[in-house]
Amino acid sequence: MKKLYIALLLCVTSTVFAADDFRIGVVNISYLLENAPQAKTASDSLSKEFKEKEHEIVDKQKKLQEMRQDFIKNREILSESVAKTRERRIMTQERDLKRLSEDFKELLNIRRNEELAKVQEEIKRAIQAVGARDRFDLIFYEGVTFTSDRANLTSVVLRYLQELHATSAKQ
Repeated sequence: MKKLYIALLLCVTSTVFAADDFRIGVVNISYLLENAPQAKTASDSLSKEFKEKEHEIVDKQKKLQEMRQDFIKNREILSESVAKTRERRIMTQERDLKRLSEDFKELLNIRRNEELAKVQEEIKRAIQAVGARDRFDLIFYEGVTFTSDRANLTSVVLRYLQELHATSAKQ
């Protein structure tokens, strides 16, 4: 399938190359996802959104650790029934904390994927806008092994995203 795609692309581009001023560009999506201000804003937003819950989990972990240490320290002087009750309570809290942590991670991953999708969509629109503005005929953004500096549009798209972000921040 991949060979067919490449052959089809070569046929199409060879026909188009006959036309004057055919322009091809390449964009490094990974670089844009790491450096675009929209990605930083999304990351900061997620950190802010989940900070309180993360602190809650850390506090519960500390309290549970203190309970464990206290239990180990005082196990010899506790009656058997009190020791078993505390041990069960510790085990119950460990399970609850594990569930809480897993739920937290799952929700964080869901939200991270949602934010990533938004940023990817914004990058896609920026690539299309730069392509239309600068009259590119074809822009690649995945699966490119090599590109010359002349064909690399990553910095142009990044500047566009920065300008777009600055404009939206002013509003």
